[in-house]
Amino acid sequence: MKKIVINSNPQNLIIDFDEVLYITTFRKKVLIVKLSGEEKILNISLGELYEKIEPMGFIRCHKSFIVNIDYIESFNKAICTLKNKVDVPLGRQYYKNFKKVIYNQWFERVFINTKMLDLCKNINQMERRLRNRS
Repeated sequence: MKKIVINSNPQNLIIDFDEVLYITTFRKKVLIVKLSGEEKILNISLGELYEKIEPMGFIRCHKSFIVNIDYIESFNKAICTLKNKVDVPLGRQYYKNFKKVIYNQWFERVFINTKMLDLCKNINQMERRLRNRS
């Protein structure tokens, strides 16, 4: 679970970031948009929030946007499309790092899934051998 406490003057809020699709700025505040469509406005800067949530799988894609890596469906040099078909801008100064992080993340997932698949196949083969011996 990706829950953290955010100091959003005048109060502290516990925010669950698991289903956060993207975060943007809104009238000098931060607007958090969840997959369900629920929105929450926080009194914190985008940069300050990004420092707290970057390790949880979020990436800055524009001066005004942060996206959840888990919900990225595709991207090009100008647009990042999220799983619910929402397009967010991809800023030129953020593109190079964005591309590197996303490719590394996707590669790790494919590599890990492939290794897990191989492990499952090996376990199945070992179980068959053990059954045949009995």
